[in-house]
Amino acid sequence: MSLFLNKKFLGIFYGVAACSWMPHWACHYYRIETHSTFVVGSWAFSVVDSTISLLIYSVLIGINLMSISVEKYRTIAATITGIGHLGIGLLHA
Repeated sequence: MSLFLNKKFLGIFYGVAACSWMPHWACHYYRIETHSTFVVGSWAFSVVDSTISLLIYSVLIGINLMSISVEKYRTIAATITGIGHLGIGLLHA
């Protein structure tokens, strides 16, 4: 029974991890669609910067979604997601 709960928990965990990247993805998508500015510190994102960010976030979302059912992606997905969110958090702090 605990194995079933563990697998169920891991599926939920990686699903939530995938969703956690969506606000970052949506921010860049909105910026491109509305032609608005996006500045973080002294860095002003260009359309190319936001497009590259969309691609990176799409890969992060995808690897977390794949990790729901494919165990070999779990460690790398969790590591990249953890380090990525820490980095973004430090950037905003």
